Amino acid sequence: MSRKGRIRVSTVVLIALVAYGGLFVRDNWPVVWTQVQVDEAIKVSLLDWRDKSEGKARTRLLHELKEHDVPKSILDLSDVCTIGSCCMREVEAGFREIECDWEDYLWFPFTEKSVRLTFWVGQYLDPDDHLRDL
Repeated sequence: MSRKGRIRVSTVVLIALVAYGGLFVRDNWPVVWTQVQVDEAIKVSLLDWRDKSEGKARTRLLHELKEHDVPKSILDLSDVCTIGSCCMREVEAGFREIECDWEDYLWFPFTEKSVRLTFWVGQYLDPDDHLRDL
């Protein structure tokens, strides 16, 4: 069995695709990780709202979002929900909710192309103080 120095094109293409995929994931992982961090901050803040007060929950939410280095636009906390902010409100008797909406971009390596994505994360406490997804 002797090797004649042949290179398989399929192997080279596969290696190139894996390398490109690795670069894509490396460059865009923070965008996906932000959603996980915001979801965790909302849960912790709602539990503070349940156990302490709305004021403490607002302070905790802002602290958690800053601690996890989320985009600055999410740090706008209000009672009205708009894209690029978080809102905290009591919807009806006993139902307390927090939701955050923001936009971010996924970038493709070696190109100037990107895709804009809109993210939305929301949780609420029901009248029995159970934490639920919106």
